[in-house]
Amino acid sequence: MTADSRSQSISWYRSPVDRDVLQRLHRRSDFKGLLQAGGHLALITLTGTVAWYFQDRPLLLITALFVHGTFYVFLLNATHELCHGTVFKSHFLNRFFLRFFSFLCWRDHVVIHGQQDELIPFAHGLRLFDAGKGRRFFLEVAGGHGNWFDHSQLPYERELNDFMMAIGLAG
Repeated sequence: MTADSRSQSISWYRSPVDRDVLQRLHRRSDFKGLLQAGGHLALITLTGTVAWYFQDRPLLLITALFVHGTFYVFLLNATHELCHGTVFKSHFLNRFFLRFFSFLCWRDHVVIHGQQDELIPFAHGLRLFDAGKGRRFFLEVAGGHGNWFDHSQLPYERELNDFMMAIGLAG
């Protein structure tokens, strides 16, 4: 990383949305959350069934698996939003679906989070980590949301290498 790239900062764009409109858009709802989660699970079930049906037709199977995988991979996005508690109004439903979707993803994941993160609270990173299953790795880094690598590059590289060795991806 060059000295020039370290001194650059990200200039965030904020959409000119009225504060009241933004609050209405961010309002959580158990009903809408259940529709979204149930709809997503229904699409995964449907595309999985279609893939199974086409198991003896290779071209159709490949296409069906691609569509199925496209829907399935978005479960990871769901776990991200659920760890922030932004989907359901009910704390119980947020935690239930976070654990359920994390189980379906069987997340072998790495969470990298900084105590000085000004955008996402540190506790949300811990919550996502705690909800995961399988081999997991949490790295607390120095710095904020967009600049942690500038402050924590060497510890990050060491810890990530240790994690990759532990799961057999490095030697």
